[in-house]
Amino acid sequence: MKGNSERREFTRFPVEFAVEIIAHDSTGKTCRERSTLKDICGGGAKFTTLRPDIYAQGQPLDIVVYLPGVKKLNASMKGKATVVRIEPPGHLHGKGTNKETGIAISFDTWLDFERADMERSGSTIN
Repeated sequence: MKGNSERREFTRFPVEFAVEIIAHDSTGKTCRERSTLKDICGGGAKFTTLRPDIYAQGQPLDIVVYLPGVKKLNASMKGKATVVRIEPPGHLHGKGTNKETGIAISFDTWLDFERADMERSGSTIN
């Protein structure tokens, strides 16, 4: 931890990864959105959205992070997360457009590494 004002347990790394978010609301409706992961750490991440109305603090999510540079492997990382904070548009400090809203999430599970070609044969790489 860095000083009294820093509450992070893990170091945050800026990234630009494609991510698919599967949000589940209280009525059972499911919304899917493709977005960009803006940063990641051992305990969570932040992505941006132009559709903040589909997210709420405490909401469970399924996430799929598409790894750059591994198109031949067709690899991703999948896991479950919870919305912990919704940042107002313009709060991204040069990491996005002024219209994008930041959604901070905490990971509920470890992210599992998966290859689509291995998944078809019934195997998952963890």
